[in-house]
Amino acid sequence: MERILPSLSWIALPLESADPIEHAALRTGVAPHREKVLALLAEVRKNHKPVQVKLGTVVTHLNLSGASRVLDLIEEDSWLPDVWKVYQMSETNYGADNRDWLAVSQEDFDEVVRKCEKAAAERGVTLRVYRNSTRTGSYFFIDPDCEMVVVDEAGERRIGNLFDELAKCSEGMKGAFPSGELISLTRNMDNFVNTYPDA
Repeated sequence: MERILPSLSWIALPLESADPIEHAALRTGVAPHREKVLALLAEVRKNHKPVQVKLGTVVTHLNLSGASRVLDLIEEDSWLPDVWKVYQMSETNYGADNRDWLAVSQEDFDEVVRKCEKAAAERGVTLRVYRNSTRTGSYFFIDPDCEMVVVDEAGERRIGNLFDELAKCSEGMKGAFPSGELISLTRNMDNFVNTYPDA
């Protein structure tokens, strides 16, 4: 990470809850995950000042009480993120497989968002909210295996290999790359610019 950070404009870090038990239930990777994320945040802020930080929090049934208090974990104001993005749990892919114990009602999500808005305003942090109702057409990813992925109401969908589609373009073939039906350029651009305002 020390080798990579000088080449980055932004880094996205996940913090799910101010409560250690809630966070651990959602981030089951190498422990202690939360402490590692906070240490990386401190490293970025102290030694890599040009790198901007997006903090991400996914609201689920398991972190309703601690999600809105994530900024409390960051004592130094100078270490706060440039953007805090709060995501509504998506009931697709992993979320769909675990819907019964992760799903959160719209009312509960809206209440957490209200608390997050208050916390962000108090600390001077830009808050962005990801709602499932506006996700269709907002995301376009290229996975490490070069498969292109879009997100819609049905979930994440692989739509082809980047290099195969580039080859079609170079050969003048029609139908290469995602159509406007799969990606809304306005939503995709708004999502990017609102998440990474200075990128």
